[in-house]
Amino acid sequence: MSYPLLETVYMNPEELPWIPWVEGVELKILKVNPINGQFFTLTKGSKGAVLPPHFHHGTVIVYTIQGAWHYDGEEWIAKAGDVIFEPAGSLHQPLMLSEEDVIILSILDGLLDFQDTEGNTLFKLNWLSALDMYKEHCDVHGLELKDLTKF
Repeated sequence: MSYPLLETVYMNPEELPWIPWVEGVELKILKVNPINGQFFTLTKGSKGAVLPPHFHHGTVIVYTIQGAWHYDGEEWIAKAGDVIFEPAGSLHQPLMLSEEDVIILSILDGLLDFQDTEGNTLFKLNWLSALDMYKEHCDVHGLELKDLTKF
C-alpha cells in the first residue's frame, strides 16, 4: 500500500509578527492545524510577567529557548534548553523570572482555559482563536497574511 506524500512545511518566525497578548507577554502564532487542533506558538515574556492560571484540555510541550520561568508553586525553574510536558487536566500559572526576555516554543493540543482566581473563564485559546488573533493583528496593522494552515 502506498500513501500520498505531503510536502514539508517551512515556517520562518521572522516573517510573522509578535502579537501583544497579556501585560508583558507577546505571542507569535507559527502554525495551526484545523484537522487535529494542534497549534505552535512562540511566547515572549518580560521579567515579572505573569500569565493567568490556565487549565489544559489537551497536552502541551514547551521548549525554553531563552530566559528562565516556572509555574507558581513549583520548585523547578525552566531555563534555555529545558523541556516541560504539560498533561491534559493540568492547571498552572507561568511566571517569567529572568532579566532577559523569556522565549518559549509551545506545541499545543486542544484548548487552554484561562481563569481568574475564582476559576471563572477569562478567555480561551485554541487553534481557531489563535488564528483569529493572528488575522486580526495583521488586518489592524496592514501586515501580509500568511497561510498558517498550509500542509
